[in-house]
Amino acid sequence: MAYGLTPPASLLQWVCGSRLQLHPLRLGPAAFSTFATIGLNIMKDDAINVDKLKPAVSKYLLMALAGLMWSAVGIMLCRLAYVWLKAVPVSWALSLGSLGLISALAAYRFGFSKIALKNIFRLCLLPDKTCIFAFQAWKSYLIIIFMVCLGLTLRHSPFPKHFLAVIYETIGGALFFSSFHFYGRIWRVKIRKKPCITSEEK
Repeated sequence: MAYGLTPPASLLQWVCGSRLQLHPLRLGPAAFSTFATIGLNIMKDDAINVDKLKPAVSKYLLMALAGLMWSAVGIMLCRLAYVWLKAVPVSWALSLGSLGLISALAAYRFGFSKIALKNIFRLCLLPDKTCIFAFQAWKSYLIIIFMVCLGLTLRHSPFPKHFLAVIYETIGGALFFSSFHFYGRIWRVKIRKKPCITSEEK
């Protein structure tokens, strides 16, 4: 079936390159099928090019980045807690600081340590080269955003800063202690030459 439309050969050459014979052509079903095939091939090529643009790095570098982020955030929170406790009498500072340290160890033992090990296990299952943003699961990014918003809200609230220091020290200390799981796993694989996944995790 012909549609009575004969496009210039130069236009066909620009769109199709060498995939079509450049002779007078009427756009029928076969021509549209050819254009559709060419379009799908172009989309496929573009998808391959996008994959090549992804910043792929070693999964052990991802572990290092995750550990550094946990350490940095933990140190930042503990530093804020120290500044706030420094402004109160020494007896108060020692009592609240001790409470924060004990709470940090408990949070590390029963919460943050398990989260870090779960993330390490996920990273061990990734290919050797993977996207750099995969050092945290996508759900973790949502949690990070929530924690940042909560921290900013508490920091600018009328809540007494020396009591708030206990919360900051608890979370910051737990993050800092848990970050060493990432460094330990890198040491295990790169220095001791052992498998990434431990026997307990299998």
